[in-house]
Parts: sequence; structure tokens; C-alpha cells
Amino acid sequence: MRNIKPKPKIMSQSNTQLVTIGLPWTNAIPCNNHLYELAEYAREELEGKEDSQNSNAINTNSTTKTVFANAPVVSDGMTNGLPAMRYSLPSRDLIADSIEMTHESYMSDALLAFCGCDKTIPAVLLAAARTNSPSIIVYGGTALPPPEKYSCDSDSSSTKKKTNDSDPTTKSIPRYEDVGEATGAFSSQEIDAEQLYIVEKEFRVGSGSCAGFFTANTMAVMAEVLGLSLPKSSTCPAVSKSSKSFDISIQKRIEVEEAVKRLKDILNLNTETQKERMERDNILPHSILTREAFENAVTVLFAMGGSTNAVLHLLALAKEVERNSGMTEPLLQISDFTRIAKKTPLIANLSPRGPYWVSELHEIGGVPLVLRELLKHNLINGSCMTITGKSIKENLKDLIIEESIYTQTFVPNPIIHSITNPVAPPNQHIRILWGSLAPDSAVSKAKGIPSFKGPAVVFNSEKEAFEAIMKQDQDGGNGKNVIVKKGDVVVIRNEGPAGAPGMPEMLAVTSALVGKGLDKYVAVVTGIRRPFKHYVLCV
Repeated sequence: MRNIKPKPKIMSQSNTQLVTIGLPWTNAIPCNNHLYELAEYAREELEGKEDSQNSNAINTNSTTKTVFANAPVVSDGMTNGLPAMRYSLPSRDLIADSIEMTHESYMSDALLAFCGCDKTIPAVLLAAARTNSPSIIVYGGTALPPPEKYSCDSDSSSTKKKTNDSDPTTKSIPRYEDVGEATGAFSSQEIDAEQLYIVEKEFRVGSGSCAGFFTANTMAVMAEVLGLSLPKSSTCPAVSKSSKSFDISIQKRIEVEEAVKRLKDILNLNTETQKERMERDNILPHSILTREAFENAVTVLFAMGGSTNAVLHLLALAKEVERNSGMTEPLLQISDFTRIAKKTPLIANLSPRGPYWVSELHEIGGVPLVLRELLKHNLINGSCMTITGKSIKENLKDLIIEESIYTQTFVPNPIIHSITNPVAPPNQHIRILWGSLAPDSAVSKAKGIPSFKGPAVVFNSEKEAFEAIMKQDQDGGNGKNVIVKKGDVVVIRNEGPAGAPGMPEMLAVTSALVGKGLDKYVAVVTGIRRPFKHYVLCV
């Protein structure tokens, strides 16, 4: 058996505890390009430091060994709007397959799984549910927010334009939610080619997943709330903003150390004694992933304004637990989302709905702040067990004692509001819809969920819709190039699970609508997955 290293290291010691390190890693995208470094750090912590005189040696005195379960990663950002996006959602199950296969074939004792980009997080959760071994999920971390100002906003580059003959001033670049919006703005001539290039170059600073509360950060929070990640770990930035080279943050390294320590504690339990056997059984994935835990996750999804992709990922995870534990009753159903939505207000003011970024939430306390407010109003079940061996309620008590950032009582702030003064009332976030177009259900999300009625403008593919919108005049006016006008319903066919195939994700079309100034005046109906990064009304 070999440890995955540039120079393979042959393990000569048997009868040891073996930990699978789940590693969906690639050098191609910032979401996951630092995960190998984190995984290597975890391996050293688990196995012990190498012999400094022999770079190809391992610590043979260690009772813990590791095996890397490598898995592919598909970038949603790089594939969006392209045929390659059809590989995105299927990659979730392929990653889970890869980790499960490695874990089971090497008969590992525990799983330490790293994740970053959108599909890698639900994938490692699925792997944990399949293996039902002691499992800890370590999120690679959120990216830092985009810059307040781009470099051309303050220098003397060619992007400076004259507003009059004697007063040269800078043409400022807006702070876009993503590069797609900037592309739409470029097509509308709001910014020029050089400014678009600057946005592309400077938008993402260092490693980490998209900085807003989009799919990756949403699913990281789901892992923490479900109990398979350590408390306050899902909002930590991947890199340090004080480092000019954007090194991995000290906080993230500490999280890895804490995850390794907890995993070692679990592995060292003496399961021959009834007490410690019960303790270990209580923190297995099938014991943690209960119906109450899933209801907690859905509640936090609504309270924080998370991605609609969480709906399909949570349902898939629940099915995986049911299938592998022999359950006959469903852990989670689509109707549960509607029931929980009706009682859960939106209290987080995070991008894309609000102005704040996930790293800013971490600075004031992270997800535990949200859990405290929800628990205070009996909207979540505080008795649910977590990987720490303690309940959610016990974890929150420990954080109040250990970290000075937490006050004894929750204090509302601009990022996290109180239940009594929410950002939005219940049932104003994700909505599950049924109708003639979607008898089995559809998912929608928009500010206030407005009603909308208008003529349908039908496209037979995402590409066809995108190209038509990008070519047309600004604001859906009455120019001869206008195809989509204010008041229209854009219908995109042949892009669902079967039609595409693969149920790709669509950002390009809605980015183009935002760039054309149509986002508040049109609706979109499609079989494509929509993470609702932009608040175009979509079903």
C-alpha cells in the first residue's frame, strides 16, 4: 500500500489504525488548489513528523497511518455556460464513489475528508454516509471578498477617461458579485475590455471558495450544522488577508490540528468497554445524521439565505443514509422544506441577498451566532449530537466560555439580525412549487418571491438564450436587436437532468440579464439548476 506522495512511501507496519484522507484536489481552481497542502499537514499530524535525515521515510513508531483517496474536481465557474458543465453534478457522485472505494478497499478505520468547490462538499458527506466510519469534514475555507476598489480606480492607467476637457477622472469599476456580471456589463459597454480584464484578474484574491453565501459556503455550513464538521469551521477564510502572498490562514491550520486531535481521540476509544463503545457509536455518521439534524440544516438554510442547490444535496444525503442504514421511513422529504420555510425568518444579511461576505460573518462569531438565536426561539433542536461528542447546545456553551468574541446573550448586528427583527419574514426565501410544468416540484428563490405574469420567450438551449441576450440592446428597450423585453418570461428548454443531460447549472444567462439591466423585470423558467447567485426570479 502506498501513501500518495511525489516519492511513494511503502508502509512496512501493519496492525495500525488507518485513516482515509478524502482529497478532491486540483491545481486548476482556487476553491481546491490548497487542499493538498492541508491534507499533507493533516497526514503529518496523524502519522507524526518524518525522519529529517531521510525525506522518503515515515515514522514507523506511529500507530496511525493514512491513505489518500484522490478524486476529480469539476469547476462550476470554468464550465458554466459550456457543454463541460454537464459533468458538474455527476462529479458529486463520482467523488463519493472514489472516496468510498478507497476507504472500503483498504479497510480504513476513519475518514478525514477535505472539500472546497460546490460538488466536493456534498460528495464527502455522501462518502461519510456510505462508510459510516468516524468521519470529520474539513472545509478548505471561504475566499476573501473582492476588492473594494480595483487597481485602475486609483492609478493613471488608460482606463482614466475625461468627463470634461480639463478634469481627467477615473472611470470606476463597480464591485460585481461575480465576473459574469462584469461580462454582461462589458457587452452593454458600461465597462471596457481593459476594465473587464482587471476584474477577471483581481476579483479572486488567493485560495478559497466563492466569498458570498453561494453553494460552496452554504454546503459547508450544512456540514457544520449537521454535526460532521467542527463548530465555527465553515466560515473561516482559506487564506490570511494580512499575508501579501495569501498563505493558508493560521485559523485554517488550527482547524486541521483540532480535527486530527478529535479523530485520534475517537480512534483511541476502548470499544471493549460498554461506555466507550456507546460513545463511539453515538458519533458515527448514521447516529449524527438524524431527522432532527436534517431539520436543523434546513432551518439554517432558510435563516441564512443559502443556495437552492442545498435542496437537492440534502435530499440526496438523506437518501444515502436511509439506503445504507436500512431505514424504512424517510429522513427528509421535499415537503419538509415548505413546512420549515413557513416558520423560519431570514436573519442573515449575506451576499448575494445582502452586502456582507461570509468571512465577515466569521469575524463576529460564524454559524454559532445563528444557532444561538435559532435555539433561543426553539427553531432548532439543540440536543442533536455532533462529531465533538457533544450536542449542539453543549458546543455553544463551550464556545461562550472559551472565546471572548461571544457574549452571554446574542446581540443583533448588521450581519445577523434577531428573530424578532429579521431581514425578511418566514417563507420569503426558497420556495418549493408544484404545478402543471412541475408536478413533482420545482424550486424558486427571489426577494419577496413576487408573482409574475408575461409572454414566454422560448429558447431551445442555454447557449441560444445567452447569445440572444448578449447581442441585444441595453435595458430591453424597443431597439431592433431586442429579443427579451421587460415583462417577458424567458423559457429555456432541453437543459434538465435528461435533456442536457446532467442537469447543469446556469449562471451565464442570469449574469447577462443583470448586465443588461433586466434582472428586476423578467422571469426565467428552466430545467437547469439555478444557484440564484443573482436575484432574477427563476423557477
